[in-house]
Amino acid sequence: LEALVVVGFDTESSVACVRLAERHDDVYAAVGIQPSEFTHEKDNSGLLSLLTHPKVVAYGEIGLDYYYDLSPRDVQKRVFREQILLADECALPVCLHVRDAYGDCFDLLTECKEHLSHGVLLHCYSGSAEMVREFARFDAYFAFGGAITFANARRNLEALAAVPRDRLLLETDCPY
Repeated sequence: LEALVVVGFDTESSVACVRLAERHDDVYAAVGIQPSEFTHEKDNSGLLSLLTHPKVVAYGEIGLDYYYDLSPRDVQKRVFREQILLADECALPVCLHVRDAYGDCFDLLTECKEHLSHGVLLHCYSGSAEMVREFARFDAYFAFGGAITFANARRNLEALAAVPRDRLLLETDCPY
């Protein structure tokens, strides 16, 4: 273990991640607003000052989450597009939270492909092996968490097997 990246999901948790990273040499932060938080946060403006912090190494978790549908899908897509453009402006990779929305996510990434030159990470990947091949077009990294150990993880294990070894990451997704 060489370093840790702690990941925010809203402005408050993102600020906490940066503060933690400031206290430790080998700890870095990713800051972002998850799609389910759009009901609580009006926009990304609370993160703007954090995105240029020297300990911030990625913009995320950002993305699309259709599992609970806590935010309208059209709002999620609009904000996600804005987040991709902002990540590009800040020269940061995107760390994607995607749940039950892999098709729409792929379409938006395709639409915004010229703004993804700093990297793409699919956090806690739960999509199919077929979608691994699609997202690989963006030179994406795929992170897998504890769900690959579940008894019903056959689909997760098939997706894991489809990921090129040099694009595979493991994560805790604490506290889950």
